[in-house]
Order: sequence, then structure tokens, then C-alpha cells
Amino acid sequence: MVDTERLAKLACPSCQRGLAGGLMRQVEWTTRRCIVVVACPTCSAESMVVLETSGMRRATMPPIDVDDVRRAHEALARAVRVSDLFAV
Repeated sequence: MVDTERLAKLACPSCQRGLAGGLMRQVEWTTRRCIVVVACPTCSAESMVVLETSGMRRATMPPIDVDDVRRAHEALARAVRVSDLFAV
């Protein structure tokens, strides 16, 4: 259901080794993505990773444009708490 193969392509920011095989802890789950914290199997440093769910296809999604970035910055500026950024 989740594209865990992506972890094999990612390197730990601390030791630069692969994150594949690291212990994962789910932070958020939506129909489009799963956000996890991964403990590096080599040095145990934690990294946050966004994984796609199986129902999502990258080729069908339009690329992010300048307006998307501006909207994101505006949303961050309006937020008082981190929880304000997420739909309930």
C-alpha cells in the first residue's frame, strides 16, 4: 500500500547510509501519502519521509508551480499553531 521502496533510494542526513530497513513510525496518513519518521539502521538518527500510497500516480499529478509555493507560504504565515495547518 505504501511505496517503501523509496527508502532504498534515500540517504541518512547524518551518516549518508541508506534508510532501507530502518524502523518506521507513522506520523500522518492520507489517501495520497503517508508521512513516517525513519530511524537510520546504521546510526539511529531519525528522518521524516513522505511516502506515496499505492492509489497515487506521480505522472498524473501536475508539477508544483510558483502559485503553489506562494499559497503554502501564505498558509504558514496565517497559522498560529502547527495544528492549524491540517484539516480535521
